[in-house]
Amino acid sequence: MRWKIISLLAAIILFLLSSSLGLTQGTLGDGFYDDIALPLKYLNNWDTNVTDASAYGGSYHRSLTTSATFQVDFFGVGVTVWGTRSGGGAANATACLDASCVNVTFYNTSTLYKQIIIEFTGLTWGAHTLTIDNIGTSARIFIDAVQIHAPSALTPTPTGSGALTIEVTAEITVEVPPPDYRITANVDDGDGNLQNVAFDYQISAGDVAVFLAVMALFLVVLYRAVKGGGL
Repeated sequence: MRWKIISLLAAIILFLLSSSLGLTQGTLGDGFYDDIALPLKYLNNWDTNVTDASAYGGSYHRSLTTSATFQVDFFGVGVTVWGTRSGGGAANATACLDASCVNVTFYNTSTLYKQIIIEFTGLTWGAHTLTIDNIGTSARIFIDAVQIHAPSALTPTPTGSGALTIEVTAEITVEVPPPDYRITANVDDGDGNLQNVAFDYQISAGDVAVFLAVMALFLVVLYRAVKGGGL
C-alpha cells in the first residue's frame, strides 16, 4: 500500500513538472516545413494534401470554406507562409500574429505558385501564434509551406522555381540565449517524406522554484514512507 501511494505521488509530480515547464506538443522551432508537417493546424473543412507538382513538396492544403483557419504555433523571431494565388483565390483573408491582424490576399488573375502570402520578422525571441482566416465568399485559400526563423536563420531556404532570396544590407547583432530544451524528431508523414519537428523551451526562475518545491515534497513523502511513519 505504501509503495502504491508513492507511485501515485510520483505520477502527480511528473504531471506537475511537465505542466510547469511548458513542454507542450505542436510548437515549431526554426526550419522549413511543408504543408503536411504534423504540428500545423487546419481548422474547419480543408482539402488536405492536394497533389500539385508545382507546389513545394508536390502538395498544398486549400479551403473554400468561409472562416476556415490555418494556425502555426512557433518559437522564434519570424515566420514566412507560402501559398498559391489564383483567379479562384480569396481576395480577402486575415493574418493575425499574437492578436495583431493584417489583410492578405490569395487572388491573382493567373495561377502563381510558391508565393509569400505573409511574413513577419524582427519579433521578440519566444513563443508566437500565427493564424490565417478565410473571410472571403466562394473563394479558396492555399497553404503550401512555412518557415520559422531563428536569430541566425533569417533567410528562407527553399530552392527551385519561384524561390525567394533576401539580401540583408545591415549588420545586426542579436544576443539571445538558446533554448534550454530542444527536442527534434524526424516524423514520417505516411508518404515516405520525413518532416523535421522541433520543440523549444526556455527555463524561467519560476520553473526552478516549482521544481525545487515539488522535489522537496517528494523527498519528505518518500522519507516518511520508508521509515513507516505514514502520511
